[in-house]
Amino acid sequence: MLCRIAMLLSLVVCSAAVTAFAADADCEAIKRAIVLDSAITYEDLKKIGVADRPPKPDDCEDQSLTFMLFVFVGSDQEKTKEDFKPLKEGRFAPADVAGEVARMRREDVRRIAYEPLTFIHLDRITDCTCTVNGEVAEGVVSFRAPGLYEGKARYRAFKAGSGDWYIQEFSMPSLDINLVFKRDGDRGVWTRKPKER
Repeated sequence: MLCRIAMLLSLVVCSAAVTAFAADADCEAIKRAIVLDSAITYEDLKKIGVADRPPKPDDCEDQSLTFMLFVFVGSDQEKTKEDFKPLKEGRFAPADVAGEVARMRREDVRRIAYEPLTFIHLDRITDCTCTVNGEVAEGVVSFRAPGLYEGKARYRAFKAGSGDWYIQEFSMPSLDINLVFKRDGDRGVWTRKPKER
């Protein structure tokens, strides 16, 4: 009898360990999805980089989290908010963070950028909470670019049939950023969620 109880307990412990490993694997995959899905396209980054004014929300069709953070940083709003804080003294503008977003792999003869172009590079994630419920996950990702900025964004992700995680929504309420990914045929774009009434 004791042998059976010990065997059952060991099965429960093994099952818990496998579940914890699966949750950790999901969280790591979600972090990678956050990096990719928060990114701005090269074309959009170039468009706002050559503009003679700070970016506005309607300047790009794809309103990714990185694009919307450029809009916020370029705005006249107070820059220190609950979800985002500059770490540099004085003026803080899009040009100050462009080098971090478009980090270079090499700067010799050819300039090869890291992909993707994002405010949230994998090595800048300081914490990521993941509550996984089947094929859906929610949580908060915290990030920090030393000497430049730190912030946090809420996310909602879904797991596709392929097993890959994709971010479906991002929000940074104190910045009034609420985004949803809209699929249109074989492509998709990030759009601002309509305000709830």
